[in-house]
Amino acid sequence: MIATATGMAGALWQMATPGPRLRELYASDPRLAHAAVEVEPRLTRVLTAYLTGLGAETPAAT
Repeated sequence: MIATATGMAGALWQMATPGPRLRELYASDPRLAHAAVEVEPRLTRVLTAYLTGLGAETPAAT
């Protein structure tokens, strides 16, 4: 869980804080607005899905 949270937070942070040139590009073209993400809600959604999936696993049949 910690490794997933750390890895996802790093990846999302990169998308949420683009450099100045990318920020200008995103601002100039509304079709690219989806490229910048908000870290907290996206990370919460990913980790919730991850933990839900872990809870849904069934033991292997023996």
